[in-house]
Amino acid sequence: MGKMLVETHHLVKDYLKPTRLRVLHGIDLQIERGSFASLIGASGSGKSTLLHVLGALDRPTEGDVIFDNVNLEDLSDDELSDFRNLKVGFIFQFHYLLPEFSVLENVLIPDLIHTDRESPEVRKRATELLDYVGVGTILDKSAGNISGGEQQRTAIARALINQPQLILADEPTGNLDSVNSDKVLELLHKINRELGTTILLVTHDRSLADKTDRIIELKDGKVIGDHLLK
Repeated sequence: MGKMLVETHHLVKDYLKPTRLRVLHGIDLQIERGSFASLIGASGSGKSTLLHVLGALDRPTEGDVIFDNVNLEDLSDDELSDFRNLKVGFIFQFHYLLPEFSVLENVLIPDLIHTDRESPEVRKRATELLDYVGVGTILDKSAGNISGGEQQRTAIARALINQPQLILADEPTGNLDSVNSDKVLELLHKINRELGTTILLVTHDRSLADKTDRIIELKDGKVIGDHLLK
């Protein structure tokens, strides 16, 4: 098994409407398996765009994303959909839970998308994950009736349900107070340390980035800094 989980080669991303806009300018990047890195930069620097391309939510205009020795450009749209669901877990600033569904049902959704049926084994894993992230006592509550911190922990459990190799977290503490932000960061460290999941965290908060193992800094769609902290 290779040391690098993700590599990009001359990654370029253009948006064509209303006029052509180049957001990523030839990014070459390597993300080590089992690492916990942060991606920082000002608004408009290309952080979220890079995250979306790495997670196959969007295809690059030029260049390649190599994930676990597979070039994502070689995958069909259906294969990319399976890749996103099984290999990558997404955590966003807005949790995107379905408020009318229970906490447990929300966590089960990615597996249901893949298998179209609920299995006792996956239900057990979902229950264990909710315990793991600290919200096991509220699994039957509707997601619309729990706190912001509990919602984000539920979203983290949902991201883990298909046992992804990579977690992409886009400003996951952006809507939380400092206490819950610290709890979420501690939880991400726990997931990285105990489960070995590779994590790339997008944040505008330098103090948050300083608590990860590596800081990658973007400016105007280019990597201008890349520093190991641990």
